[in-house]
Amino acid sequence: MVGREFCHVHAQGDFSLHTTLPVPLAEAAERAGWAEPHFLVHTGQAPASVVMVYAPRDDSERDIVRQLVRASYEFALAAPTLPGRRRAGT
Repeated sequence: MVGREFCHVHAQGDFSLHTTLPVPLAEAAERAGWAEPHFLVHTGQAPASVVMVYAPRDDSERDIVRQLVRASYEFALAAPTLPGRRRAGT
């Protein structure tokens, strides 16, 4: 993702979202039918951790997508800080 972005929703389309996840979770989400690799993963322009998560259709699916977004946020917080950048809250 760009800068501090770990996730974004496609509000002007199908309401799917792009997010970054730990690779094992990204692969599990793909196998479970919740996500697919970002199209740039196939060209080597994005790491395997970047996925598109499908929009939820009901409350139970919303809860799963919410868990994936939370996991993405926690993954972003755990990422090493780039030189010259501070982590949030520091």
